Amino acid sequence: MAGRVSTLILAIIIIGVLGFMGYNVYGEYVAARNIKAEILDVSIDRIGLTSSDISFKLKFTNPTGYGTPIFWIDSYSIYINDHYVGSGTLPQTRIPANSTIYKTTKITLEHAKVSEGVVSAVRAGKFTLTIEGVIEARILLSTIPIFIQFSATYVYG
Repeated sequence: MAGRVSTLILAIIIIGVLGFMGYNVYGEYVAARNIKAEILDVSIDRIGLTSSDISFKLKFTNPTGYGTPIFWIDSYSIYINDHYVGSGTLPQTRIPANSTIYKTTKITLEHAKVSEGVVSAVRAGKFTLTIEGVIEARILLSTIPIFIQFSATYVYG
């Protein structure tokens, strides 16, 4: 009889642990899949003869009731008027449930490396800035990788 009770208790503990792990994996997956990226603000810090400096503020929001797993972006592409002008990264970070984080990025636009249309758009102060990339994360005790495509656009001027 004591063997059956201990087996039953062990089975209940195993089911409880598996249920808890399943709930955590589900929550992390839902949170990671629902990360929203947005460009909040763009500013032209400097316009020179050979280069210009542009800053932009990124907003990453987790609208779910679950905290995200640790995530990062190895490289996102930056476009001005659909022309590639550079890249950026996001170091490992986490967003708590129903929260937002902000990151500011600055790029130097080398005029010789981009089209004249991009340079004239920046000088005129009217352009569209777009970022695209892949958010990477790992769930279930960092054993399962997940990848989430994202894109954000901001019209300046």
